[in-house]
Amino acid sequence: MTSTTLHRALCAGLFVITATLGLTGCGMSPGGDVGENLEVLATCPADDQKVASLVLPDGTTSGRTDETDALYLKTIEEIARRTTICGGRLTVAAFSSSSGSTVEIYDGEIKLEGATDIANMRKVDDEVESIMEEISADYESAMSSVPEGGTDIVGLYRLFGEQAQQLPDYQLEVTVLTDGLNNLGVNTEREMSTEEATALADSVNVPTLPTNSSITVAGIGRTADGALPSPVISGLVTFYTRLCDNTGAETCLAVTDWR
Repeated sequence: MTSTTLHRALCAGLFVITATLGLTGCGMSPGGDVGENLEVLATCPADDQKVASLVLPDGTTSGRTDETDALYLKTIEEIARRTTICGGRLTVAAFSSSSGSTVEIYDGEIKLEGATDIANMRKVDDEVESIMEEISADYESAMSSVPEGGTDIVGLYRLFGEQAQQLPDYQLEVTVLTDGLNNLGVNTEREMSTEEATALADSVNVPTLPTNSSITVAGIGRTADGALPSPVISGLVTFYTRLCDNTGAETCLAVTDWR
């Protein structure tokens, strides 16, 4: 997996064991999904801040196959689980040629109402299953109905800024699921050196995001015709990492896999 990360604030999970012992009241940490969910809970924003999870799968034909659709849905499910555990808003929308022509798949506030963390973690699976039923029911029609005529990944960054403005008390966590090939406004369908990719990213106007924001661009180089050449992928990783850096986001991730 090719990845470039800038992680200046990722929480470790080992201390969860101690916290869990106190929560159970019987000297034993919960097993199975509850324990795993508690580990995720430890990585949620501090001070009870909620997350705003924005997930944007690419509906253009260059990257869509049955395999990528399955991987996209699996990634969306992982993000839905984190959003459910942390509490917050989950927005999923298909995109293609225009940031103004996204097709909504899901948009909703998620909040568990248990009396304790343990009680909430026991509700996570049912909540995520319900959310994914809605998403799966609308996914294909949304992905198939986005406008044709090109791909505008770069244009999505305007949406990131709008989401941050609309939800100022949330921690913005953006995931774009795409092969990374942009051909409207900015052309990334070519091999680029590190210098070229950096300069191209610097030529793009992007919004300034809150410092605790994160942007992940996942699936880079995975097209319907197979993987792109390594030099092309390397340039795409550099481009999207630099583009994220320029927003001021705290965490930037550009990867060939899907998380």
